[in-house]
Formats: sequence, C-alpha cells, structure tokens
Amino acid sequence: MHNGQFEERYSVMPYGQFLCLEGMIREWNYWKELLDTGDFNEEDGNDCGCASDGLIRTELWWNPKWIPIASDLSGDSLCLDLDPAPGGQVGQIIFICHDDGCRGFIAKSWREWLEQLATDLEAGKYIYEKKRLYLKKPNE
Repeated sequence: MHNGQFEERYSVMPYGQFLCLEGMIREWNYWKELLDTGDFNEEDGNDCGCASDGLIRTELWWNPKWIPIASDLSGDSLCLDLDPAPGGQVGQIIFICHDDGCRGFIAKSWREWLEQLATDLEAGKYIYEKKRLYLKKPNE
C-alpha cells in the first residue's frame, strides 16, 4: 500500500482504512484541536486521562505523540505510539476509541502488526462483508 487508501474504496483491514499522509495529518490535527480546547478536561480543568493495560500512557485522553495510521473515519484509530508507558515500546501500535477512554495495545511494532494481520488473513480469521474486513465470531 502506498500513501493510504482512497476513502471511497473497500477496506483491506479490520480497523478501517490505511490513512494517506494527508489523512494522518487531518486526524492528528482534529485530536490536537480537541486537546488544546480542553474537550478532554474534567470540571477542575485537568485532563480526564484514559485507561490501558499498562503499556500505554494514561495521563492524557489523547497524546500528541500518538500518530494515526488507520481510521474507521468515525473517530476510532490505530496509532503509532511514540510515547509509550514504561514497559511499552516506541513505535508500538495502539487502538484509540473516540468515545471510550480505554486504549488498547495491538502490537509491538508496525511490522509485527502487519505480520499478524497477514497470518490471520491466511488462517481465515476474518470475513469480508459490507466493504470491510471483520474478525469472525467464534461460531462462524
């Protein structure tokens, strides 16, 4: 894939679409504006933070060092994490949801994530439906 996907096309991944560089910047600017205007702040003015499994920093709802690389175009994104928590790894891939404060660890690196995606695709763990890939349910 080179410079993302066209938004009108089918998705080839379960987290939405690979973002082009312009899309990465657009998504990052959107999140940054929300951070700068205090949208993630509690009534006392402090950032409400987020939750994670320990590999992702939780001080902020959104961290400017999370670079969106894929998006469902509704606010949920896969991000390259350039500021992991102790025990995490710079460059790890994380999932952020726009309306849920729990952040998910996906893979140690872009390469590891792509390799796992390829393995899962070859193993038939995904179905293609309504122009998107979905993880199969256990009984499918």
